[in-house]
Amino acid sequence: MHTTLRIRRFNPEHDRPSSYFQEYDLEIDPSDSVLDGLIKIRETVDDSLTLRCSCRGAICGSCGMQINGHATLACKTKFISVASEGETIQVEPMKNMPVIKDLVTDMAPFWSKIRQIQPWLQPQGLPPTAEYTASPESMSHLS
Repeated sequence: MHTTLRIRRFNPEHDRPSSYFQEYDLEIDPSDSVLDGLIKIRETVDDSLTLRCSCRGAICGSCGMQINGHATLACKTKFISVASEGETIQVEPMKNMPVIKDLVTDMAPFWSKIRQIQPWLQPQGLPPTAEYTASPESMSHLS
């Protein structure tokens, strides 16, 4: 499948006042993920392309970005689901976080908010000698 990735780029070390788009033509298997395409660009065309990824299995969320205007995970989004042969796919960083470089956003504000609301269970008493267990009664207040 032939496609073009139109990627919003931003490098704070350059004298550009703002971000810009750069296009990359790509031959890729339609069943490959957009993340596969971005990695292919970084490894074979432009090693300055900066992105964040980790698990490649739609678990960690580190490859979250805007693809054709929709917030999604690049590792989960297949080329065939966002473009047909010859079409352009637009890739941008998440819009609700400050951009560090290219597709990498600053997660510090996000993690600060997570720490403030503490969306995890806080055990009471002494730590157990084995793993923590959650009884159905202790979980009843969550639903």
